[in-house]
Amino acid sequence: MWENEEVVDDGEAGQASSENTTGIVRLADCIGPADLAVEASDCGQYVMLMCGSNLVAVIGAMGSDVEVVEFADGRSFRVEELMDLVAA
Repeated sequence: MWENEEVVDDGEAGQASSENTTGIVRLADCIGPADLAVEASDCGQYVMLMCGSNLVAVIGAMGSDVEVVEFADGRSFRVEELMDLVAA
């Protein structure tokens, strides 16, 4: 799913750099855990981590291509940890 690092900033996703870092989503400085939501897919087979209408990560039966979500303030969470935090 992710070939390089991704950045979510002002509702748009794009490549952050030419580094070949797989499995990391780095969020813009204006986004914190309170801006995220956990949703189920329409088919019920996936759990999605959302930022507004933008998809940050998906976890299904086969796991997720995104392993870590990093915030601009230096905090980082495994996707599963972050989903638990956001859903609480």
